[in-house]
Amino acid sequence: MAFINGAALGGGAKVAFSGKAVASRRVVAASTANKRSVVVKMADNYPSSEVLGLGKNIPSALYVLISIACFAIGVTSVAKSNLITPLTPESINPQYVVGSLLLPISWGAHTAAFIQKVNKK
Repeated sequence: MAFINGAALGGGAKVAFSGKAVASRRVVAASTANKRSVVVKMADNYPSSEVLGLGKNIPSALYVLISIACFAIGVTSVAKSNLITPLTPESINPQYVVGSLLLPISWGAHTAAFIQKVNKK
């Protein structure tokens, strides 16, 4: 048995932590990563618009509008659904649940707007 940070590992740990196994995993990981990798150049520590994928040509102002709309709908949905108080199956409104899911989308749209603004698009 091998001990790492106080945890006992079985006999398979010797193979898993040997240099040969780690080296072969690096080669496989590097070869698969090179097939799918896209070079993203970062100017002044900000990513290029290429990281937005299909949204790389959408202007920053549109992302801001999407972010504000999603944030307003999400906050309203959370406020009206009374998530602070205990909910019963009868009191849950599916529209408010779906509306509350727009809050993470709001954050993503605001991040995309920042990326586009930095890249002057």
